[in-house]
Amino acid sequence: MVVVRLSNILAVVALLLVAVGLAGSANWHGVPRDLRALVPAASVPVPPPAGARPSPKTFAPLETVGSSFLHTTIDTYTAPMNDLALYVYYARRLGRLGYSTNGSGTACGRAGCLESFWMFSKGANLHDNVILSVRAEGAGSLFSVAREIIVVPPRPEVSLVPRDVRQAILTVQASYGPPTAVTRTVTARPAILRLRQIVNAMPVFDRAAAAHGCTPYYAGTATVTFVTPYGDYRFQETAECAYVRSVGGVNLTDVSERLWRAAARLAGVPAHE
Repeated sequence: MVVVRLSNILAVVALLLVAVGLAGSANWHGVPRDLRALVPAASVPVPPPAGARPSPKTFAPLETVGSSFLHTTIDTYTAPMNDLALYVYYARRLGRLGYSTNGSGTACGRAGCLESFWMFSKGANLHDNVILSVRAEGAGSLFSVAREIIVVPPRPEVSLVPRDVRQAILTVQASYGPPTAVTRTVTARPAILRLRQIVNAMPVFDRAAAAHGCTPYYAGTATVTFVTPYGDYRFQETAECAYVRSVGGVNLTDVSERLWRAAARLAGVPAHE
């Protein structure tokens, strides 16, 4: 079977985990009970079209968003409609709710193209998605509609840098820059506040999401140590997947590598493009 992608989707995988493959179920694996209240209603916000009937068959989404903090609900139906008619039905109604088509694909083989999917996303961070998967069956279609919501847990207090930072010590090394690490001590208040803002805005590291499509293309590290009256707060970003080692054993994600670029600029090391 050959899978033809019609557009790229950020951080997605082709197969849904078996644990969330049951129709109408939600995946709470590994999620503390006190975080479940943060999850919005996981049901699909659009009812099935007229003529659709619930199906006892299991039809997992043909695409899914990868995340360690994923909550999924899947409903499966049959309907006397083809895949394009189903797409138009859901696209129009989801569009009114703020969703837009984020990607699509078709699975083809010797018998022709019998399966299609569309992913609809709300917002820029892929934290609220609806996946329509359609399989030709008889004179109509078997289709599933999955709601996938990502709720990343809040940052532990121990990982947040307090306001009264005395100085920031930077250590930056890159394969295309100086052969040895460059160390700089930053005392300028605006620069310190900027570094602190970047660090405190980082979300908790989502290992499953980072595992998909992560291809390190440069070598280097950037370490920022904030010196405060309460102790040192050390953050080290590696060259792999914008992964940041933080204090207290908390791992973070540096979206758009903001910490790396800011530290490299302040240390006088050329940042990669």
